[in-house]
Amino acid sequence: PAGGSGVVSRPAAPPGGPGPFGRHDLPAFVLLLALFAAERLAIHALGVSPDPTAIAGLWQHLPLSELREDYWGALAGLRSQPPLWNGVLGAAARLCGGDLFCVASGFQWSFMGLTLLSAVMVRAGLGLAGARPWLAWGAAYLLALGPSAAFFELFPLYAHLTMALAAGIGLALATLAR
Repeated sequence: PAGGSGVVSRPAAPPGGPGPFGRHDLPAFVLLLALFAAERLAIHALGVSPDPTAIAGLWQHLPLSELREDYWGALAGLRSQPPLWNGVLGAAARLCGGDLFCVASGFQWSFMGLTLLSAVMVRAGLGLAGARPWLAWGAAYLLALGPSAAFFELFPLYAHLTMALAAGIGLALATLAR
């Protein structure tokens, strides 16, 4: 010890309480992935797929041709439509060259990823908040495997972006509250 005080300085202990994940979470996560994949494969086997024509008639975004041809100008001219959603949709339209099926399928795949990410963030946030693991995983399973998630993955709307943002905000608040 410096100066002979005899006091040894140690770093502060991390805050107490449960962490976001425990030792039994890996099997629960693997089961979630397996059930999620099985459910989505069953939906596909039934012939359910995104409707590419739905993109063209939605009022929530600018026409894809406008977003594809003048991306930055179109985003700068927005008045009442959500800019983040139009930005994402415009990027997809540019990437797919205006092919509506490519845009719809790309959103379906990305929304499936957002569903899983949101479920894991809900599990982690509830774990940080002190919920029992079975309850936290139950909420994650309901979110990922419920019919609304599978239904809205088929439509290019911003519900999944909103869900993921809300789950992320909840996780951030649970982290800050520790």
